[in-house]
Amino acid sequence: MANVNLVVCTTTPNLTTTTYSSWCPSANRRIIVVDDIELAAAALEVSVKPEPIDNVRVQDMYALFIAFVAVLVTVWGVKQLLRLFTGDMERD
Repeated sequence: MANVNLVVCTTTPNLTTTTYSSWCPSANRRIIVVDDIELAAAALEVSVKPEPIDNVRVQDMYALFIAFVAVLVTVWGVKQLLRLFTGDMERD
């Protein structure tokens, strides 16, 4: 038999920060131990709310995509130049 440990916050979490320790200070955390029998008999509900999309993150991802495309084009161009100058000159 295994126990499930639930870590809960006794106050309303501050979700404007990025780390769990900032969401719920350690003084406000409680651990609830739920064994298999209670877990099987209980109907647990988990509500998940998606984090809103941050414009700065979207801009960063766009810049990263453009950088990947630039690297891909650069590597392809260098490969084509290398093929041009190292090919069989007698055949042309």
